[in-house]
Amino acid sequence: MTDRIGVWLVVAMGWSVLLAGCSGTAQDSDGTDAGSGPAVCTGELNTVAAAWWLECPSKYCAALAWVQGCQSLPSRPTARAGDCQDLKVVTLEYGTHSKECYYSASTGSESSELVGAAATDDTPSYCAQSSHRIEAGTTAACVPAIVCDDTSETPESNESGC
Repeated sequence: MTDRIGVWLVVAMGWSVLLAGCSGTAQDSDGTDAGSGPAVCTGELNTVAAAWWLECPSKYCAALAWVQGCQSLPSRPTARAGDCQDLKVVTLEYGTHSKECYYSASTGSESSELVGAAATDDTPSYCAQSSHRIEAGTTAACVPAIVCDDTSETPESNESGC
């Protein structure tokens, strides 16, 4: 009986070692998961700006008007707008995915042109389904203030210069 227990212990330990060696994900030398593609990939500005059914407006003032009326947009996103490092940004957030449009921080907001765009999805949807996020042009990391969502009123004041 003890020989049988000993054999089972050896088999169980062998399976444990085998499973431990096969669990987890392989990583490339840069720390990304091998075979999963880049965390962020890049694309052409016109293509990324037109991703989904909503295209980034070419001027900041048009984008600001677009996000301030978010309650009329499909699926009622949370819309944000503001300054982000040396850029102006508007974002639309739909829970599992988001769209960001970046504009030059010109002295007059009316002349601020589209210089970057990004899109994020909860599934790898970009760059041959290898990435959750795609960026183009000049982008920056920040979280601007909410200007419109499903539960709040659109702000009455517009201090953007538009």
